[in-house]
Amino acid sequence: MLVAAIALLLIVVGLTVSPCLRCFFFSEDLVQTYLAAQELSRHGHLLLERLTMPWVQCSNMGLFYRPVVDFSFVSDYLLYHGLNNLTAGDTLLAVGSHLTNMLCHLTSSMMCLLICRQMLISACTRSQGIGQATSREIEQKATVTGLIAGLLFGLNPLQGETVYWLVCRCDCLCTMLSLTSFYFYLCSRAAATTLKQKRYLFSTLSVVTCLGAILAKEQALFLPFVMLLHGTIFARDTVEAGKKLSWKKFTFILPCIIMLAVYTMLRLVLLGGIGGYHGSIGVVLNETIAERLAAPLMWQKLFYPLDQCIFASMPFWPWFFSALYLLIAIGCLQGLGSIRLTNPTVKLSLFLLLAALIVLIPTTQSFVLNENLFGGRCAYMAQAFGSMTMALVLAAIKPKGLRNFLIPAYLILLALTNILNGSAWVSRSDNLRAFQKAANEWARNTPDDQKLCVLNVPLDCRELSSVYDLEQLRCLLRPPVNSIDLSKRLVQPTYLRMTPDAMNKERLRRLLERGDVDFVISSANQKAPFHIIPPEALSSHFLPIDALVQVFAVPPAPAQAQDKSKQPYQLDLRGAPDPQRADCVEITIAPQKSMSAENKFEAATAIRALPINQCPRGKTLFLLW
Repeated sequence: MLVAAIALLLIVVGLTVSPCLRCFFFSEDLVQTYLAAQELSRHGHLLLERLTMPWVQCSNMGLFYRPVVDFSFVSDYLLYHGLNNLTAGDTLLAVGSHLTNMLCHLTSSMMCLLICRQMLISACTRSQGIGQATSREIEQKATVTGLIAGLLFGLNPLQGETVYWLVCRCDCLCTMLSLTSFYFYLCSRAAATTLKQKRYLFSTLSVVTCLGAILAKEQALFLPFVMLLHGTIFARDTVEAGKKLSWKKFTFILPCIIMLAVYTMLRLVLLGGIGGYHGSIGVVLNETIAERLAAPLMWQKLFYPLDQCIFASMPFWPWFFSALYLLIAIGCLQGLGSIRLTNPTVKLSLFLLLAALIVLIPTTQSFVLNENLFGGRCAYMAQAFGSMTMALVLAAIKPKGLRNFLIPAYLILLALTNILNGSAWVSRSDNLRAFQKAANEWARNTPDDQKLCVLNVPLDCRELSSVYDLEQLRCLLRPPVNSIDLSKRLVQPTYLRMTPDAMNKERLRRLLERGDVDFVISSANQKAPFHIIPPEALSSHFLPIDALVQVFAVPPAPAQAQDKSKQPYQLDLRGAPDPQRADCVEITIAPQKSMSAENKFEAATAIRALPINQCPRGKTLFLLW
């Protein structure tokens, strides 16, 4: 039965998260993949330096030591790049990299099943004198409960960021290795009264995998405390009746303590300090912990994990899913009255709940959960223990009437939500591929000395950007991610953000005067925001509101009869002489207060209503906030 349960779990969760295999590289993924390619092809000595240097990914925000994550990107490139060359594209490298994240997620889901099953069997067997037949029945019930736990974790819609975003592999690997370590710890305790050789083997495996988890992410430093908590709560289970509890029962934690001491000293030597977030980012994170943890939106998304991005094209989804989640919640509350919890189940539930809180502690400094579920990775490991707690409660509900369908209905709802959330990531990925394709087409149709200036990459789907800075943009347009190298043809005046302080206006004006630079701009309101739009289509269809637009100007706008007292912004059209003679025309949007996404959309609509004429090449419109 266990094999069948594992197979069912892997199939269901695998099919649900399989859209991740269609995804491309996002933001930091691009840099990690490029570095792996450079280390394996040109700078092999950097591979060893990965063991002695901070994690490059967060080097500008703090000190972190995660060599396991670095080497996972190297192994992906080593494994898939050779095969990728046979496909003459980037498909296999991207698919293989996402497959690694997917396999880590599947393994973590399977470990949830095994851990929940092992703990239930151990707790129930030692608390009751039972015969062989009853023991088999307990194993079957424990397997079913473990299957529910694995499905609750694997199908959780909050996991999208960890599965679809490659750089979140630190959370994937850390959780997978932590759960594996904890499972080996449980096996060592189960073998303590039988075979000592197995106990030593499982103890060694537990310590080794725990160290691997710590080298993937520092969150695993709290795993030994989870083991100590389990050993304390269930200490009497390994003591024969009538005997006293000895301190020797807690010696299992000594190898972990020694390992933590060695790791701490190594970290101090290599990093010169404990590490963590520092500088202005660290200050901001520390000052906003209470505000972020108390935010209603975060708690709403914990229980209603639907990515806001999919609402744009399907506005009825919030109402539909709200009704479904409400029905499930009512069913759970109604079923609580029929719960019959045994003493072992209560102890296990208490332990798992405390374990979830313990592993969540190190993430509180940076934990945030917005409307796009950005930040869900911080609670990834805690969700594993939380899913096991919820499985114990749901399995204890006495089935009757519609309650027979409660668990299947809830799992189906989670799977459907997971798939929809994944579609948002696939859409972002398609946008990046479209931009890359358009840039390659531009390169084939322009002289080699012509430069490309990408003025903004839209904050696609409400504040979640696919490319953050120039270095990531260069990695997007050069091997191994791209078939040709366009990185040397890029010139950038901004940090690809739609904020005033990120735009160097003088730099823009100088680039305009050069004559050898083509400008590209994208709009977050467009269906394909990364498409490079020709001037005539740009001027006749829309005016982006977030940066400079190339090759056309606008005539003076007619007076707009508007009640400015009710407007959250003002439009000011300046310097608009004859379009044939104008060097540039500038539109300034002056917000009366902090503008919401709705206000920005209204401003964009108002600008599009201005009369736009076709103008000769070289005329330029500045659109500034």
